[in-house]
Amino acid sequence: MDTLIIVSGFILLLAGSQLFWFVTAVAGLIVGDYLFHQSFKFYLTWSSLTNSIKFSLLGVVFAITAKPFAVLSSGFILGGFLSYHLPETLNWKMDWYSWPYFVLGGMIVVVLMWLSYAFSYILVTALSGAVLIIQHANFGSLDKNILLLLFLLLGLTSQYLLLNYNEPVMD
Repeated sequence: MDTLIIVSGFILLLAGSQLFWFVTAVAGLIVGDYLFHQSFKFYLTWSSLTNSIKFSLLGVVFAITAKPFAVLSSGFILGGFLSYHLPETLNWKMDWYSWPYFVLGGMIVVVLMWLSYAFSYILVTALSGAVLIIQHANFGSLDKNILLLLFLLLGLTSQYLLLNYNEPVMD
């Protein structure tokens, strides 16, 4: 499962803004993984993987059939994901966190996407990809803050260069 998440994180990091259906699939993967871990205390790895992939496929179908709503809902999910996992990645204490912060993070991303879709989508996908990679890959004793900054710069640069070829639109 970690390998799938790391590869997904690199794709989000480098080209997430151009692949809206993939972003929706990763949001579905995150939701499926979270729901499965919340509902079962003892689970099998294969069962977790298959259930997460089912949510990812559902997210792809959703992205193809209803693009604007799928993009905004995946932005909401990634915003909530970042509101929890970004501070956790930076080694902040998370005792204060509760579900309203997830909703607040999601709403902030949706508003940003509504105001400036292309640039906010680039920022959210690059940041989400960097956090997924740092969480699930083993970098030894390297500082997570520096890794996050390097990955974020790599993702923003890559996606900005791709923006010159084809600007993403919400339609």
